[in-house]
Amino acid sequence: MSRGTARSDPGAMARARLLLTVAALLAFPLACHLTAASGDPRAVALAVFVPVLLNLALCFLFARTLLGGSEPLVTRFARVERGGALPAELARYTRRLTAAWAAFFALMGLTSAALALWGSFAAWSLFTNVVNYVLVAVFFVAEYAYRRLRYRQYPHASPADVVRRLHAYRPW
Repeated sequence: MSRGTARSDPGAMARARLLLTVAALLAFPLACHLTAASGDPRAVALAVFVPVLLNLALCFLFARTLLGGSEPLVTRFARVERGGALPAELARYTRRLTAAWAAFFALMGLTSAALALWGSFAAWSLFTNVVNYVLVAVFFVAEYAYRRLRYRQYPHASPADVVRRLHAYRPW
């Protein structure tokens, strides 16, 4: 497909971005593990630093939206999902959920750092490259199930629909 055709086909561009995102997400843990396994102290420090920084950056991304004058990040996602304003009950819930995600990512970053400093390489690598991602998925699934039960009086989009709506959302 030529460049001109791909640019004029939003579906092709979206598929290409999705493919690149998935490839990067799959390659990142492997790259961290292989870099740290090389034994070069600089490579090990870099491999350890990146996952810690990534988790702490995600913590900051969520936490900074809890400050006055900002809309909590999960509230923003929920508004996009629902196409407008949220009931007050859901706005309170999404604010608390934003704080929970911030705390979750802080804990993941601190755990990764602690394992890097005081644990074995195998423990650090397992946590950073497998457990961390599994826990993110478990958090997503558990929160979705809880929300469906606790707030059953409200309509809920499927996870695939939410991803599509967020992907199409352009705040700029």
